[in-house]
Amino acid sequence: MKLPSLASFAQLPLLQGLPSLPSLSSLNPLTKPPLPPSYSTYPSHPIPISYLFDNAACCQWTGNFDGNGRTFPEEVLPTGEWTWDGVRYELPAKWGDRYDNVICQEQIVNVSGIGLVKELHLLYSGDWIDGESTERVVVGYEDGSSEEVPFSVKNWWNLHWLNEGVIKAPYHHQRSETSYNLTQIHQFSASLSTRAPAISIKLPSTMWSWNRLHLFAMSYTPALEPGAGERVRDLVVRRARMTSKTTQEAPFAPLVEIAFASLARPVPGAQFPITKPQTLHLSSRHFKQHELVKVYRLAPGDEVRLLVPVLWVDEDRDSDETHLPVELVLRDEKGRETGRWVTEVERRFDREMETPLWWDDSKFGIFIHWGIYSVPAWAPLGLYAAWYNWWLHVPADMRSEGWRYHKETYGTEMVYDDWIADFTGAKFNGTQWIELFQGAGAKYFVIVTKHHEGFALFDTQNTSHRSSVHLGPHRDFVRELMDAATELGMRKGTYFSMPEWFSPDYQKYGIQSFPGGLAMHPFKAATFEEYTGRTEIDDYLWDLQLAQMRILAQEYKTEIMWCDIGGPNLTHVFAPEFYAQAKREGRQVTINNRCGSHASYDTPEFNRFSSIHTRKWETSEGIDPHTYGLNKRTRPEEYRSPDVIVRTLVDIVSKNGNYLLNVGPDAEGVIIEPMVERLLEVGKWLDHSGECIYNTTYSTLGAQVDNLRFTTTPKTFCMISIEKPEGDTLKVPASRQIPILANDTIHLLGAGEEPIPWKIDKEGALVLHLNTTMVDKVKHAWAFRIKYHGV
Repeated sequence: MKLPSLASFAQLPLLQGLPSLPSLSSLNPLTKPPLPPSYSTYPSHPIPISYLFDNAACCQWTGNFDGNGRTFPEEVLPTGEWTWDGVRYELPAKWGDRYDNVICQEQIVNVSGIGLVKELHLLYSGDWIDGESTERVVVGYEDGSSEEVPFSVKNWWNLHWLNEGVIKAPYHHQRSETSYNLTQIHQFSASLSTRAPAISIKLPSTMWSWNRLHLFAMSYTPALEPGAGERVRDLVVRRARMTSKTTQEAPFAPLVEIAFASLARPVPGAQFPITKPQTLHLSSRHFKQHELVKVYRLAPGDEVRLLVPVLWVDEDRDSDETHLPVELVLRDEKGRETGRWVTEVERRFDREMETPLWWDDSKFGIFIHWGIYSVPAWAPLGLYAAWYNWWLHVPADMRSEGWRYHKETYGTEMVYDDWIADFTGAKFNGTQWIELFQGAGAKYFVIVTKHHEGFALFDTQNTSHRSSVHLGPHRDFVRELMDAATELGMRKGTYFSMPEWFSPDYQKYGIQSFPGGLAMHPFKAATFEEYTGRTEIDDYLWDLQLAQMRILAQEYKTEIMWCDIGGPNLTHVFAPEFYAQAKREGRQVTINNRCGSHASYDTPEFNRFSSIHTRKWETSEGIDPHTYGLNKRTRPEEYRSPDVIVRTLVDIVSKNGNYLLNVGPDAEGVIIEPMVERLLEVGKWLDHSGECIYNTTYSTLGAQVDNLRFTTTPKTFCMISIEKPEGDTLKVPASRQIPILANDTIHLLGAGEEPIPWKIDKEGALVLHLNTTMVDKVKHAWAFRIKYHGV
């Protein structure tokens, strides 16, 4: 089939809304009167793909989005031209009467004629409901080259966690009923190479995937040809939005995110839009700037993001106004104006609370799975040890390896709750644990306060007596660990299972692998097991789930409510209380995406996103590569090595994520030596190279090139090699813009104070001249830090 050309669309003005002003670099700072403002619209243009549509996401009776008859509710979806984060998309004028999306199966979108592309933007959903997949689109260029663009495909809805999308529906339709699970369309943007004009976009093959990728809309942002900066302003306001964040020092001053983007094509010798410190001045009738912020460097084609604390000056903070006019001015060190923009700060009321700054900057945390399951400390290879009680019961016959193991090892009389007496925690020492975590370089921890078997490690008061306080060791392990963390200055979080497998009180809410109801004895037909420690309550959600979450928030002062499984919940009641209490107490807290609502960050499990996601996320996985908790079946030599842990951390951080690494203590509360050794080795690396991890953010132009990963701060840029550099040079290709200028210095962190010689070669590549002796001083990953001159 011959695909239609988009050449006619290329005749559209590529920078609509941008007046013809001189580039920032050519401005005379002494010009008076002040520079005219730019009504800077981040340019974006929809790419027509409706001719490819082959699936109906809407219409309850004739649609079939997921292959099982489920559909989006057309009555709540936006129509026509729709904008998100400054990017324009073309959606159906009406949903439900025709195909409205394409299932990706290697179709090729012809984009000849659109020229150089700075960013590609997608609106999509995956149609599975239990975990992300990784796919790649392939961009073809006029010079015959191509580029793979990986991204993680998030689900349209999920029973156990919420990956918050940009278009949200409170429900979706099934053939005969409505499912009141949050249902979403997601957005993804990726920087592309500007080596040559783009001519094609090949979609991935997902027709037979377990998570088919549905594409609803596609747009692009153009890059300027060399020299265009003399005709059209190449520095625009990429984003201006009110966040829910504040600093710890000024909790009364909300932070406004301002992002400046250069539209210039990053070619060798291109002039940098910003080379020296400049101060941002913000003015609005709605709020005033509480504190000045500076931008130190901006390379061609790159983006810089600033957080500006502001104070409300009128009553509009309580109004429903969503776009607040603002004027932005950049001034150099002598106070001379170098740029002026008029734009609007977006204020959304349909977004959840964002992660606090301390969480964003921490990057590395420790997960602790410890409970009754630590007594048998066993699971079939590849399965979770903390699920021992489930593997024992489902199925309760020879088909289950867990059932067979238990029968052969412990006989047919012992049941799971009999191990409560053996869960002693006799050697547990909260201070030693916190000192170990800090020695590993972790900035926070999350302890499992109650797993799916319902046994808690904290004082559950009268909600239940199924806890270590009322039974077994009669100790409040969570309190002891929290107190140690407070004393030693470590951030603290609490994992909390929303359901309980075999609680009779959860039975009326039961879902899938979390049915509720008493467990049948695995070896005695028609015999129910006792649910040890249960107390009489009226309703599981109100009297146990919500009540225990309140205890953790109010009594234990958790800073992270790390739920699991989701399902039926009262988080809509809990979350406002949690945030309000923390605000009164001057604390900053957060909630993950598994509590059922009010999600602040995403949590891929034993997996990680393959590209930059601007929404915060956190990968959790074990030092044991197969499980959370201790599994004696895994040999210590099979544990993740320090090399693997450090390189995983680097990769995650470069893509805007945090890394939550699990340890599994034994029944006495001892973290075994092979785990300790790995944690401390990671800590040694972070001691010298943590400057390229903590307090950094992602680089908009891309997280990686080959073995290099990139992170950035206002005054530095890091290139971290996850493989040992070989030979006497390290080369970053010219296709990847690095924000380096003459007189900047490069150091290999952990290798001493001697700077690394560098040059830009004739092709525009950055070349580092390495001393192999210095390289040999470092293990695991090699962090090359560029420090900007004069800042």
